[in-house]
Amino acid sequence: MKKYNFLEILLFSLFFLACKSETAEFQSKQLNILRKIDLQQNFGGFTIDQSVNKYCDHYIIFDRANQNVLLVDLNFSKVFQEFDLKNTLLESAPLYGFDILENKLFLRTSSGFAVYNLDNNQLIGTFKNPFPLSNHLLRFKGKNFATVVSESSVTVVNFLWDDEKGFVDIKEVVAVPTKRLTIDVDLSGWLFGLKNSLAYIDDWSGEYTLLDIDRKEIIKQGRLPLGGPLEENYEIDESNIYSGNYKNAYSLTQLDDSSFFILREVDWEISTATEIDLSLESDKMRIRKRVHLFDQDFEIIRSFQLENFATSIFYDNGKLIVNHSGDEEFYVYEILD
Repeated sequence: MKKYNFLEILLFSLFFLACKSETAEFQSKQLNILRKIDLQQNFGGFTIDQSVNKYCDHYIIFDRANQNVLLVDLNFSKVFQEFDLKNTLLESAPLYGFDILENKLFLRTSSGFAVYNLDNNQLIGTFKNPFPLSNHLLRFKGKNFATVVSESSVTVVNFLWDDEKGFVDIKEVVAVPTKRLTIDVDLSGWLFGLKNSLAYIDDWSGEYTLLDIDRKEIIKQGRLPLGGPLEENYEIDESNIYSGNYKNAYSLTQLDDSSFFILREVDWEISTATEIDLSLESDKMRIRKRVHLFDQDFEIIRSFQLENFATSIFYDNGKLIVNHSGDEEFYVYEILD
């Protein structure tokens, strides 16, 4: 039998403890299905491309079919208020989402917002949208932020809100150069707070940028790991520009101020194939069913596989609320320690 010296035993012990600690961390959270909600049955419509949000003791969902936003109870069983563009200057515009800043609900169109006060559900007014290609408005550390999209960069800006004038005092914070010289909504992503900094993640490539909003500079940049056997997911187009094949940050929601969930468009963990053939059941299982939990260092803490296809995710108080396209359902998962 081989004899081990003290140094070998010490190194082996440290390695064992490190592996044990890492394994324990990865096994500390589980997904458990609490309920499945039929949106068509409950509300006569469904949401798509927009995560659920929350205000006080109510959830807010976007019903694209009926072109309105609903304030519902926490069981998704009762509608308390409907918000829409009727009787506003934007009545003929298509509604494609909403934003929440403090107690104000912004119904989003490409040209403007209809803004409601959520405390009394009254219309404040309609206002021009200075950020037509931004994914969302963000309230972080007492300030309002958004993104301004161009062909070569995504510029993070802050602004003040005025109930009469709308968006005022818009100032540039920092411009994030992009590797994809694409246009319009192809150049989009997620802006969110991470500890004391702002983070921006390109939804297609999964490339991230951490921003110091006080010093107005970039702290670090990188690319989210895929978490599967396929290390790279890039192709070169005719202009020799790198672009991802699939959205690697399809939807984002925060667990807390130092960790966040990402919904992948393709589950790379169950196959090394770079192409998708939807005529194959095995490939259908790879579409938008993988969720990763990341820490503040943009490393994967835990990986989950969803019950069904998904378009958006929202975390609230130990629950992951997932909107699934195709069968117009919500799944509510419980994350157990």
